[in-house]
Amino acid sequence: MESRVVGRRYTVLIIDDDEDTLEVVFEMLDGAGYEVVLAHDGREAMELLINGLRPAVIMLDVMMPKANGNTFRIWQRARPELARIPVLVATAAPLSKNALEELSPDGQLDKPFDFRTLKDAVQSLIDRPRPSPGATP
Repeated sequence: MESRVVGRRYTVLIIDDDEDTLEVVFEMLDGAGYEVVLAHDGREAMELLINGLRPAVIMLDVMMPKANGNTFRIWQRARPELARIPVLVATAAPLSKNALEELSPDGQLDKPFDFRTLKDAVQSLIDRPRPSPGATP
């Protein structure tokens, strides 16, 4: 079974400072039927979210200029309207246990990754049950 996206395209926000990564991930996910929005760093992603973007999943690089992955996650979790959006951390550098705990992602991908791994990770976060709006994230 290919994609389970039926009747609507789920939006995935990709936050990464590497142009090649943005281009490749865009092609992979767009080709699989997802709506893809790109941000070159955490600050740009924050602006998109402040302006109303509500993606089904956020794919987040850790090491970026302006606002890195940790800064973005602290900002995101402090906002109830954004805190429940699942985050998939994608990084080329191994993360320490402490760094992973600080980020507390909903999923993790090690770069480089292949199309199937990326698609499965994104779709599993979309399919995952969400806490009710009154629940604490």
